[in-house]
Amino acid sequence: MENDAYNWIDIPQPSEQPDAGEEHQSSSGEGAELITTGEGIEMSNAGEEMEDSTGKGGNEFSDNEFNNKEAVVQNEITPSSPQIHVQDRPDIHEVRNTENSSACTLLPTSCYSLPPRQNRGKPPNRYSPNGKISYAITKVLLLYIMVTSSFFLPRVESLSSSGIQSIPREYIRPQEELTSITNVFEEEKKVEGPQVPTIDLEGIESEDKVVREKCREELVKAAKEWGVMHLVNHGIPDDLIDRVKKAGKAFFDLPIEEKEKYANDQASGNVQGYGSKLANNASGQLEWEDYFFHLIFPEDKRDNSVWPKTPCDYTEVTSEYSRLLRSLATKVLSVLSLGLGLEEGRLEKEVGGLEELLLQMKINYYPKCPQPELALGVEAHTDISALTFILHNMVPGLQLFHEGKWITAKCVPNSIIMHIGDTVEILSNGKYKSILHRGLVNKEKVRISWAVFCEPPKEKIILKPLTEVVTEAEPPLFPPRTFAQHIEHKLFRKTQHSLLPGKAG
Repeated sequence: MENDAYNWIDIPQPSEQPDAGEEHQSSSGEGAELITTGEGIEMSNAGEEMEDSTGKGGNEFSDNEFNNKEAVVQNEITPSSPQIHVQDRPDIHEVRNTENSSACTLLPTSCYSLPPRQNRGKPPNRYSPNGKISYAITKVLLLYIMVTSSFFLPRVESLSSSGIQSIPREYIRPQEELTSITNVFEEEKKVEGPQVPTIDLEGIESEDKVVREKCREELVKAAKEWGVMHLVNHGIPDDLIDRVKKAGKAFFDLPIEEKEKYANDQASGNVQGYGSKLANNASGQLEWEDYFFHLIFPEDKRDNSVWPKTPCDYTEVTSEYSRLLRSLATKVLSVLSLGLGLEEGRLEKEVGGLEELLLQMKINYYPKCPQPELALGVEAHTDISALTFILHNMVPGLQLFHEGKWITAKCVPNSIIMHIGDTVEILSNGKYKSILHRGLVNKEKVRISWAVFCEPPKEKIILKPLTEVVTEAEPPLFPPRTFAQHIEHKLFRKTQHSLLPGKAG
């Protein structure tokens, strides 16, 4: 493992230590077997009854002894035989996976063998006459969590660079998805069928009314029919965009142990920093990506402590990009407001205005994948934001679900991809579309994208269809909720199946 700290989990030792007399050492070389029962788990005593050197019976094995030990578990994933190991310490119960299976899936208990119980004297009287001891299921709950937790998986970059030929099964998508995952390079070459629209913003503020109206009409049409578009002549200098990309790539080119200095802590709610996506779906699949996430605007709301110090110009170029992108968001929201028959500044006001609209950047790093036909960089989803702006390193991967088919976005030079998010779809009562999209991976090239999510404040604003876009013929499609409530409930659980003709959304 390249990052030892990430692959080990320490369970803190309680302040109250067990008495020395309660330490038990086995004189038998036999182990114990876990047996599942309807009421819990039984441990079969494979050793014979033992007496200590004094001939006296030992103390009863404490119920809390397992909890009073400091357990450290390491997960090593290899192409041939993934296993779970523990440190070579006398007070650690070792659990080893003896089958060729994923280290993060709890296998049938017959696959595990425990080392000898370390007890002096006769076996504790919890043993039943038939030589078995019953454990409530809660006794092994911690073990289950440790075995199944995705914390044990290394960074995806580590997996990719390790030379594995088969990906761990946690990354393999469900069967119903696999039929639609294709070669992204072949998909991008296709010229037939619908294509993501390209909108030239050069005339968005033209003094020529005809030019200005034509540009705005095209943007509004793309927002209503697609919910995604390539923006060209967007006003952000190409050289600045190149510097943003170079800075982000330079960070991910650092050794993993250097990037780990910026690791986030999702368990404590600290999502900013370097991380890997944990399972967030019922099936528990993971996504083939690492990322760096941080708030970039407004500047007074940043946490500069999580920003990379390497490369040295990262803060400078990212800050300048965030300011120009914030101005671009204002222009787009103004056009979308006019497209709904509202005053220019209405949508921007509804999402927080200049002071409250947050810009959050997520740099997505998709390493080469040995089996891209089985994995996804990002699973199908819609963005919760108002708008999302995306740069990429000209490696294809973005797919949009449009008119019942997955469409691969072309790599348009000097463009920024823009998504309409859930927030604007709610405010427009569904007139603007928050499109379902996903990210493919490949075995030939690393893909990197820079997604900036423009999000309203979590509690200050109630998201609901604006009164001006609601009529008797078009009643509100969405209930009123704060942005925080929308995140929690995620109204838009769109799937490929639900968006097919005749299916419920």
